[in-house]
Amino acid sequence: SIGLTPLWSQAEGVRIFFMTKLHIINRRHGFTLIELLVVISIIGFLTTAAVVLLNSARSKARDAKRLADIKQISKAIQMYYDSNNSYPSSGGIGKCLGLASSQTCWTGTVSGSDSLNTALAPYIKIPFDPLYGQRVRGNVYIYADAAANTAWHCIGSSYPKGPFLIWLPDKGGNPSSDSADCGNLGYFSCCGTAVPCAENYHCAYQLQ
Repeated sequence: SIGLTPLWSQAEGVRIFFMTKLHIINRRHGFTLIELLVVISIIGFLTTAAVVLLNSARSKARDAKRLADIKQISKAIQMYYDSNNSYPSSGGIGKCLGLASSQTCWTGTVSGSDSLNTALAPYIKIPFDPLYGQRVRGNVYIYADAAANTAWHCIGSSYPKGPFLIWLPDKGGNPSSDSADCGNLGYFSCCGTAVPCAENYHCAYQLQ
C-alpha cells in the first residue's frame, strides 16, 4: 500500500459531500414556519390595503358623479326658469326626480312627481344617484321649489328658502364639513319641509 484511499471510500466521501451540499441548498431555498407566517401576514396586509384604497376610490368617483349630476340638473332647471320666468313647482315639498307620482324614494317619505318630470323633460334626461337600487337613503336626487325650506347644519339656526336640489354623499354619520362632504355644492342640512326630519342629514344645494 502506498497510502491511497480505497475507491469505495472515495466514492462514499463524494456521496456524503454532495448530500451535504444539497441539504445546505435546500435549507437556503426553503422557508421556516415563521418566515411563511410573516409572508402570509404581509400578503394579507397588502390585500386589505388594496381593498380599502379601491373602495375609497369608488366612493370618491360616486361623489364626483353626484356633483356633476347636480350641476347638470341645476343648469336644466335654470333653462326652465329662463323659458317660463319661474322655477318648476314641487308643491312646497321635496319631490323625487325621475320617479312617477306613485313611487317613493329615500325611506319612503318623499314621492315622485309626473308633472315635474314632464316639465324638465325638454331640458334633461334626469340622472339617478350612482347607488340607485343599492341604498335606501339618497337613492335619487330630490328637488324642492322656492316655497320649501330646510335647516342649516341640522341645528335650525337659519332656514334659507328654496329652490333646492337635495343629494346624499357616500359619507355617513353626522355632518362635519360643507366643503369636504358636500363638495362645496350645497351645505349640510336636515329636518325641513324640503326633506322630512326622518331622513336625517343631507346636502342641500340652493339654486340661484
